[in-house]
Amino acid sequence: RSSDLTSNTEMATAMELKRLQKVLLTAMLQFYLKPEIPDLSQLPVQINVPELFDKVKCNSFGIYNGRMQSVGYGLYPSMSLLNHSCDPNCSVLFDGRHLRLGVDREIQVGEELTTCYVELLTPTRERQDQLWERYGFKCTCPRCLTQAMDDADVLPGDPAASERTRESLPLVKILKSQKKYEQCLQLCRNILRSNVDRIPDRNIYQLKVLSDALDVCIGLSRMDEALLYASRILESYRLHHSAVSPDRAAHMMRVGELQCQVGQHREGLKTLREALKTMIVSHGSGHSLTQELIGMIQEWESCHKLVQEAKARAWQRRSEEH
Repeated sequence: RSSDLTSNTEMATAMELKRLQKVLLTAMLQFYLKPEIPDLSQLPVQINVPELFDKVKCNSFGIYNGRMQSVGYGLYPSMSLLNHSCDPNCSVLFDGRHLRLGVDREIQVGEELTTCYVELLTPTRERQDQLWERYGFKCTCPRCLTQAMDDADVLPGDPAASERTRESLPLVKILKSQKKYEQCLQLCRNILRSNVDRIPDRNIYQLKVLSDALDVCIGLSRMDEALLYASRILESYRLHHSAVSPDRAAHMMRVGELQCQVGQHREGLKTLREALKTMIVSHGSGHSLTQELIGMIQEWESCHKLVQEAKARAWQRRSEEH
């Protein structure tokens, strides 16, 4: 049986495995090109498929919907000209398939426009490893040169508890991807319970657990518990993200929507209006998510009005009965 055979995969170097992966991906690319170009020999001789794959890998952008959920990858050559910084002044936004460049903070005259090529809320060593593996360079931005200060900012609290939380994340992701929501939620609860008074919510590994717990609660329609996690995340986002951050605006919208869904209409509308002020700056008034938020505010304003009118009529009836 094939399962009884030895593979010696563990003896292969990381470089050999990456080379093999590239060969397999190139073959896959050629396979999917066949419906469009049946005879691959028709491709211009100067086209090197492995090199083309590397160019796409190095210059592509992860495409996210308005709620910052990943939906795919795309190649946008003009935006690829922007250099990387772990403390960027710009962020990439998508409106459908269209890419826009948003400003995260005030930019000085003559200051270079930069974006972050990797996940922003990541410890220095992890960012460095990701940048070297995918882009082949070592970042020397001010944030990376002050690693101790940076890691203290994103990984506060007990180091041992932080490391245990990091090690738990793969299992959380597996349970979530398999839609084993009850098991995933229980695991998240246990992690968060064990971290009380040990690591704060602004610890990025704790934030990842909170985010997964939020998604799972929504999947289970447990909106009250989902709101609890969403509110904790928002408080940490206020510390990690600028006042006009797209991530902060999108999450604020999520919190406001949850508040309205659990009947906290007054608080929810206040949060949604605050999110709209931020989103007009971060996304622009014409962005589809901004327009969705405007419609959401109008819908919940109407709902809140109906609820208040119903309460007024009930109060009036009780007054008349007495």
